[in-house]
Amino acid sequence: MIDNNKLSVLMFSTDYKPDGGGIAEHTYQMARHLHNHGCRMVVLSVKKMGCEEFDGNQLFKTYRVFNIWFLRNLLLFFYLLYLCRKEDIKCVYSTITHPCGELSYVGSFLLHYKTIISVHGYEVNYNGISWRGKLKKNLKWTRSHIYNHTDKVFVVSEYTKQKLIQSGVNQRQIQVYPNGVDMDEWVNVAKDEQLIERYNLNNKKIILTVGSLIPRKGHDIVIKAISRIKAKIPNVKYIIAGEGPNENYLKGLVRERRLEEYVIFLGRFPQQRLNQLYNTCDVFVMPNREDGSSVEGFGIVFLEANTCKKPVIGGNSGGTADAIVSGRTGFLVDPNNIKDLSGKIIELLANSDMAQRIGYQGYERIKNELTWDKIVSGIRLKIENIITKGYC
Repeated sequence: MIDNNKLSVLMFSTDYKPDGGGIAEHTYQMARHLHNHGCRMVVLSVKKMGCEEFDGNQLFKTYRVFNIWFLRNLLLFFYLLYLCRKEDIKCVYSTITHPCGELSYVGSFLLHYKTIISVHGYEVNYNGISWRGKLKKNLKWTRSHIYNHTDKVFVVSEYTKQKLIQSGVNQRQIQVYPNGVDMDEWVNVAKDEQLIERYNLNNKKIILTVGSLIPRKGHDIVIKAISRIKAKIPNVKYIIAGEGPNENYLKGLVRERRLEEYVIFLGRFPQQRLNQLYNTCDVFVMPNREDGSSVEGFGIVFLEANTCKKPVIGGNSGGTADAIVSGRTGFLVDPNNIKDLSGKIIELLANSDMAQRIGYQGYERIKNELTWDKIVSGIRLKIENIITKGYC
């Protein structure tokens, strides 16, 4: 029997709940399930709105520093060193490379703890033309050095693994652990009757996208496809849940194409009602694409929709191929091909038996392969080997 004190792990990330988004969800589920699997977990993050209430409901300790941009990284570093001593931390698990993975790597020289870094996809995409993208490209060798000298690099998809190898990271450093779903949060939930009544959605065919309103998510391609779709499916509605910098552009696109009757913007949607929202739709669509250095490393939203037995459509870009088994749990499409996208949406909306079968196959895949409990059990064993036996 392993002494749990020997498995003391600091989960380190600036991207953590109560924020939404895939990395925040990933970080929380890792901390929660590693705790359930016998690790003594401590979380270090930054202060966010609502964090006190959220942290108070957890079974492990959470420490946060003030999110002041010119002080944040310094505060994080000194708090990292303080907590590693105070809590006798054996392993620092950073779920985001900058700044946490970098800081944990430097701190390991001082305190000699083990280090793990999760890599999602955007960290190793060097196609950006902005000053940030150019800076990241120029410092590519620095990240590759850190990844090669940490104890292990966990990645969420084969896409991310290959990008790391192309950037000079030894493949023996890399272990693929996909994202997962906590099924208890998503199954056996009714439709969102409040939403149905408010927007008169009875007897409508509903397309849904959940995600930040940023270019890589592809909301604009779906909006452009609606003109084709409504000619075949006149009772279609496209629901967009999320907020972000692209909102005004997307709303302008809807007005320009006179699609106000067909497109509904929900804005920021309550996390606790997302399961009802998924259950209200007929098909989940997010034709993700690369946008400079911004890329979808995996796409937890596809798994969440599948868990609600909904068919999914994603862009054949980034790590989405690990989230969607095309033809079985949904479809991968060219994210810039409106004809391809609209054709698949029409096919699913017009054929309820097919949509139901694909949605159920997605559900079965989640249940058998992609629950957080199954994924984290493997991660826990890997951490135990790193801490107690010194090999990966």
